[in-house]
Amino acid sequence: MKKKNKLNIVLITHTFFPETSSGAKQQTLKLANALDKKNFNPIILAPKLKKKTQNKNIVNTIPVERFKVKYAPNLGGKYFISFISWSLQLFKWFLFNYKKVDIIQGIHAKLHIIPAVLISKFFKIPIIVKLGRGGPKYFDLDAVKSKKIFGNFFCNLLKKNINMWIANSNMIIKDLKRYKIDKSKIIKIYNGTVINRFKVKRYKKFKTFIVVGRLEEEKCCEEIIDVFSKLPNNVNAKLIFLGDGTLKKKLISKIKFLKQRYRIKFLGEKKNILKFFLKADFYLSASKSEGMSNALLEAMSVGLPSISSLTSGVNEIIKDNKNGYTFNIGEYDKLYKKILTACNISSKKYKFMSKNSLKIINKKFSMAIITNKYQELYKKTYSEFN
Repeated sequence: MKKKNKLNIVLITHTFFPETSSGAKQQTLKLANALDKKNFNPIILAPKLKKKTQNKNIVNTIPVERFKVKYAPNLGGKYFISFISWSLQLFKWFLFNYKKVDIIQGIHAKLHIIPAVLISKFFKIPIIVKLGRGGPKYFDLDAVKSKKIFGNFFCNLLKKNINMWIANSNMIIKDLKRYKIDKSKIIKIYNGTVINRFKVKRYKKFKTFIVVGRLEEEKCCEEIIDVFSKLPNNVNAKLIFLGDGTLKKKLISKIKFLKQRYRIKFLGEKKNILKFFLKADFYLSASKSEGMSNALLEAMSVGLPSISSLTSGVNEIIKDNKNGYTFNIGEYDKLYKKILTACNISSKKYKFMSKNSLKIINKKFSMAIITNKYQELYKKTYSEFN
């Protein structure tokens, strides 16, 4: 077995800062930063979709290299030319750099990672893939398989050639088993968050609920507004949305129509959401699909109890009525009852929930714990491959 002082990890993603600020990219950067402080040399490879984006730069001490394409390489279909362009540029990069690469890690197992799998075989470099979302339709391999013409071929290529699969929830593990992935190739590693605070949140009679994320259909922001607008006028509560997206204008028009502007606000996309979490009383999500919500983890890391639909991993983070409230996807009558319960919560119960939110994050989801798991995985994979 070869021994190295520092392993070189190449993280490959289909979008990255500054062109996106999605949870998966935030988690990628958090992991890279944590690895950089350990005995690893991480580098991030990503597409360049906007002219003003730099080809190479340093993001929080992490080197990032980008390859110019017109459309995101995970799309396929009529955007297949961008996928081909991405594949060729990725291969060219590895042709000049493969001797300095010890492990390839893909962020999500979608079309953009296909060339990395072929590169892995060609240059004999182990490849690990961290999966995105769980559940039928949204699971990575389901998305790849749904592509016309090459879907089945690409799906089988991924299944046969990825060395290790990282699942961040039990739902994703079930999805992998559905595709008959050998359990010896599956490892469960949660998303992680930096522990910012150990203080239980202060109870307030006036409740502020906060929603963080893209204003898109799958986040069910319109449904949240419908539910919140049904609260009686004498309920002391307001709702804040942080984020941007294609539905913003429609959602703002909706709150005007419902005459809810006095208690529902859109504050746009914010770099530092921590200060908003510190002022809020409950985090709120009604998403149809998530991987493992980074916003949820960050909210709970400052002791913020949460109300969330049961997307992938939520039941492993929120224990209903102990550190927050959960409801089944699409059951908005239940969401209404949970919000009303939260508005009327006692000081004792609120502090109990806040304390438990801090406790579970510190026990299972701190970035220190998660980084140690990745460290073990990389060393084990490298030693087995060499």
